[in-house]
Parts: sequence; C-alpha cells; structure tokens
Amino acid sequence: AWSAGALIAIACDAMYMRPGTTMGSAQPVTIGKEGTEALGEKYVSALQAQFRSFAEKKGYHPELAAAMVDRDVALTQIMVDGVKEIILSDQVESRQKKAEKSKQSFEVVKKVIDKGKLLNLSSKQALDYGFISGIVDKRDDLIAKLGIRENETVLMTTDWSEGLVRVVSHPAVSAILMMLGMLGVWMEFKTPGFGVPGIVGIACFALLFLSRFLLGHATTVEFAIFLVGVVLLFVEIFVIPGFGVCGVAGIICISVGLILSLQKFTFPDPSTQPWDVDIMWENVFTMLLSLSGAVVIFLFALRFLPNTPLFNRLVLQATESAATGYVSSKAAEKELVGKAGVALSVLRPSGRAEIDGQVVAVMTEGEFLEPGQRLEVLRSEGNRIVVRAV
Repeated sequence: AWSAGALIAIACDAMYMRPGTTMGSAQPVTIGKEGTEALGEKYVSALQAQFRSFAEKKGYHPELAAAMVDRDVALTQIMVDGVKEIILSDQVESRQKKAEKSKQSFEVVKKVIDKGKLLNLSSKQALDYGFISGIVDKRDDLIAKLGIRENETVLMTTDWSEGLVRVVSHPAVSAILMMLGMLGVWMEFKTPGFGVPGIVGIACFALLFLSRFLLGHATTVEFAIFLVGVVLLFVEIFVIPGFGVCGVAGIICISVGLILSLQKFTFPDPSTQPWDVDIMWENVFTMLLSLSGAVVIFLFALRFLPNTPLFNRLVLQATESAATGYVSSKAAEKELVGKAGVALSVLRPSGRAEIDGQVVAVMTEGEFLEPGQRLEVLRSEGNRIVVRAV
C-alpha cells in the first residue's frame, strides 16, 4: 500500500499485510516538465496532518504515519525498562535524561528512519513496530483470524458499470467527451433542424455528467448550471440579435458547470487541501483544451468537408430562382442590406419576409411585427437578416 493506498489502509479499524508486501512512501507529488516532482511544504504539511489524524483516531503510531509523508521526520526505536517505543530522533537525548533521572534502564534499539528519507515498512517491520495487527497469506486466514463466518463476508468486485465509469472518468476521455459535446451542440446550433450533431453532443454530455454523478463529483447543481448556460446560448443565437450579455453568461455557465463536474469541491481551500488549487487549474485547462479542440475541428469541417464527395451528395448544388422558392446565401443576404420589403408572417421577432422579390428568413431587434408591415434590412449577421419596421 503506497501513496493513497497507505492512507486508505490507515483509515481502517485494523490492518493486516501479506508476506512480502510493503507500506508507505506517500509523499505528495505532481507531474512536472521533468517528470514526477515533489510538492512543496504546505502540501506535505497538510497531508501529514491527515495521516496523523487517521492514525490517532484508529490507534496507530502517528509518528510512523507522518514519516511516510514527510522526509524531515526521523524516528528512533528505544527501550525503557524493557518496553520498546518509537520516538522522534531529536527527542532521544531528553528521553534518556528523563529515564536516568527516574532510574529506569534506557537503550537505543535502532534507527527506524533517517532524516531525508520516506518511511516504507515491510510486513515484518510493520508487525515488529506494532503498526499492523498481523500478517496473513490468504483471505480465508484473515477471516479465521478475525473470528467471523464465511457467510458474513461480502466480496466486492468491479462490475461492467464501474469499469465503464472508470474509463469515462479518465481525464483524457473526459476531455474528448467534452470536446465532442461542445462540437456537436455548436454544429447543431449552426444547422437547421435537429440531427446527428445534436444527438452526438447530448450523448457525450450525458455520459460525462452520468459518470461524474456516479463518482460523486457532480450533483444536480452542476448540471443545472450547465443547462442554464445552454439555454442562454440558445436565446442569444435564435432570439436576441447580435452577441451580448446572454451569450457571455451562457459561456460562463457552461464552463463553470463543466469544471465543477470534474471535481468534488466547489472552491479550493488552500489551508486544508492545498492540492485542490492544482486540481482546479487542471480542470480549467482540460475545459479550455476541449473548447480549443472543438473550435479547430469545427473550422476544419467548415473549410474542407463541403468539398468531399460524401458531403457533396448531402448538399444541393443546383441554384433556383426567387420565384421558385426560398433563397438564402451569404452573398445574396449582403446584397439585401438597405433594401425594403414586406413581412409575410408574424415576426416574433423572427419570421419570413419578401425583400427585393426574395422570400427570406428575417429577424427584428426585439419588436413584434404583423404580416404586411413594411420593412427595411439593417444588416446581415451570419445566417440572420436583421430588419426594422418603416
């Protein structure tokens, strides 16, 4: 049991080890430019406090637990009147004087761990130091030693759903799901109707949030924040002309919802969990990386996919006159700016209008207009034609 495994073991009511196993080496580390790097003093201090706290609560030696985390902890085993105990090495001299004053026998048995090293105990050492309850080779031996019946035990195994959650919750997979979800929703907003991009986007986000729900990282709050962001973007794109407060608020809500779904905490507390700050920034980086990937793929698709044979078959290449039906193209829409027309349907604020002999989809700046109202084209924004009453 190394690193987090050591902390999990110390949190148990009793510890047993198999022959040949080891326990310890739990210094907090991170992945840096040159590989694995030890974290600073504040991280070590916070984690050491957790190890000490669990050890004291469960009745284990707190200094042995602390030495697994902190290289500055040096321990020595002594014997006072035939009783062995482990103390900090810098306390040996004062303890010897105290024993001599009380006319007790005193002996330094051995160095447990020197300063500058992390404590890592073999099963035999852990038993000798009284850190574990015993050494067993098989699960049946442990059950017999604990004095419990076979039918009172439950063997925990990983099922397919837990395996799926483990895969989906991997940072790399989460980033890919996030990227595909953003890409799908974005493409769905940019295309008429509802199709494959929307289904893919919803499926990716659903899988991402479901895995985080099962892990306990996300709740309905994170999902609600994300959903509010999507609604705000929808309103910004289809209801309100231009891009303003709703669009910015939507992007912020989506980002916050995604970041919070990747972590157990809302705001990091450097005083008790200093590594949470790094976790938060890693999640921010994951979200930004996913967003960047979605933008790159979307721009690539806009540039190259229309020219491929497969997508050419999906797009109507022939032209048609205004008299035969709906006509809309970027070039044609730009030519309509400043021209007058008439509303063919109720504009709330979007609808249909006839402008310069063409039937086109238009949108007002928020006002509602009745059919037959005279209009003037103000501007063309992407696939939207903005008009006003005249």
